[in-house]
Amino acid sequence: MMRLGSLFFALGVSASFAHAAPSSTVTRTVVQRRAVFDLVSVKTNLQSLCAGQAPIDVEYKRTAGDVAAAVFSGLWYTPVHLRVTCASP
Repeated sequence: MMRLGSLFFALGVSASFAHAAPSSTVTRTVVQRRAVFDLVSVKTNLQSLCAGQAPIDVEYKRTAGDVAAAVFSGLWYTPVHLRVTCASP
């Protein structure tokens, strides 16, 4: 029984150290404004978000607010959120 308690203690301590380690990536979320059924958009400069470096990953996601904006504007304004992952500077 004492071994089991020691094991849980060691796991808890190691997990707390792993959580405190600095992250090697930074993730930012920005809105890309699009219009006319996604045909017209203001391009987001992804390298400026990543301090001049190319992003590691880019995800496009429409939130409920994005969908509502598209529906209420008759698909004239169709925003999308970009989730950009960059290497830490």
